[in-house]
Amino acid sequence: MDEVGVTAGPVRARGPAFIRHACAEDLHALHTVDEAVFGELAYPLFVLRQFVDVHQRHFLVIDADPPLLGYALAAHAAHSSQAWLLGLGVHPDARKYGYGRALMDRCLAMLRDDGASGVRLTVKPGNTAAIKLYESIGFKKTSYIPGYYGDGEGRYEMTAFFGLDQTTRVGVTP
Repeated sequence: MDEVGVTAGPVRARGPAFIRHACAEDLHALHTVDEAVFGELAYPLFVLRQFVDVHQRHFLVIDADPPLLGYALAAHAAHSSQAWLLGLGVHPDARKYGYGRALMDRCLAMLRDDGASGVRLTVKPGNTAAIKLYESIGFKKTSYIPGYYGDGEGRYEMTAFFGLDQTTRVGVTP
């Protein structure tokens, strides 16, 4: 567990926020956060359960004992040295306190330490706050994919690399 150097702001927290791995006991709180962040695109509860079972090493939550304030979920790509950020969500009531950046920093450091050469993600073009966060830590837009989720809306794909010989490097310090 890593304590985050900020408090929960407007969210009623019992203690300082800290980052830890997601567990089965978090499922309902994770689902609540996911629905608050992504609405109809939120993961179903059973999918979150499978993510906890399969990707727990790279499924992080930020916990204020309680409530759960947000999460980051990543996974290594099947046939590549790169990883994917599958989700980053901070409850709307807990935004602008550095939780998203703290989750990203921890998640990216773990992926780098586990051998990923870089990280890819997709983001809705209108999500300017997320795009600014990703760009501030070294991600670059690499493509636009129309109808990415089949919902009629496209997504930007963004990529950052850990290696020194790549053109875009993630700003993660060892």
